[in-house]
Amino acid sequence: MSYIAACYRQFGIFFDMHLGKLQLIKFLSMLILSIPIICRADSLENQSTAEIHIWPHETQGSPTLSSLQQAIDYSYISFSPNITTIKFLIHEGTYNEQAAILHPKHGVHYEFTSASSGEYLPSFDGHQQQLTWLRIISTNGFGSSVTINGLKIKNYVTAISIEGDREDQSKFNAENKISNMQFENIGQTSLNSPPSTAVIRLVNSQKNEIIDNSFTNIKNIKDCNLLHSIYLAHHSSDNSIKHNSFTSFCGSAIRVRDNSNRNTAQLNSFTDIQNEQLMDQWFCDKNLRQDCTKKQQEQYSHSNIFDMNEFSP
Repeated sequence: MSYIAACYRQFGIFFDMHLGKLQLIKFLSMLILSIPIICRADSLENQSTAEIHIWPHETQGSPTLSSLQQAIDYSYISFSPNITTIKFLIHEGTYNEQAAILHPKHGVHYEFTSASSGEYLPSFDGHQQQLTWLRIISTNGFGSSVTINGLKIKNYVTAISIEGDREDQSKFNAENKISNMQFENIGQTSLNSPPSTAVIRLVNSQKNEIIDNSFTNIKNIKDCNLLHSIYLAHHSSDNSIKHNSFTSFCGSAIRVRDNSNRNTAQLNSFTDIQNEQLMDQWFCDKNLRQDCTKKQQEQYSHSNIFDMNEFSP
């Protein structure tokens, strides 16, 4: 197959595309229809990268993307099978009340990251609505391979939820990375809303890295003990939690639940501690409680490591 490289710039939006004949037709159609623009860059014929730029505000007359969910949906239908990495490059500014769901394709690596290395991180502000910023749902038993880096998430009930199937241990996801993120004011937003349980929640998710993040003011209005900065639940094993800072929180900062084993929490710092437990384990025992919702009996977790961390009251 013959390929051409095309580069296009309009209204400050950039393309860099590696196209076959079919992709060329799609590209020309995009220009005619002025639908949201993508930047694609290919290094090798069999190993390709696509980039989608997201801006905080739509520009009149300019085909820009300002919705994270819109960008995700666009990524499902717009790329050839040889694309193995999709980068969502998020530009500096504030994005209000956005919530998104990603269903990763097997064999594709996804990156959500800042478009630049400026002083201020792109900020997503939930404005204390009942929102989860990003849910990643993957139950195929393979690595979902999502990287989230260099963003600020504030005023949400939950920031990130990475979900496998809690009932079937074989339907897991794995190998995601959350790094250099700022999480602020996460938790229950009103007395009339249900309490939050997590800033980052993993459900049947394995071999993930949560490193170099900051968690600040993590609180519920009521039932604050139910809220955890990192919640490893239902077979979430072999995860690494390192070099994070936890400041002003009232539930245990890290909780493991239901056969979530061999997780490591090391070299983290904890300040303004309002709970005696910094990392604990729990499971809902059907023999003792009537409110357990999982079909199978939950299990004790084991072999989790918490050491070499720093504490300041």
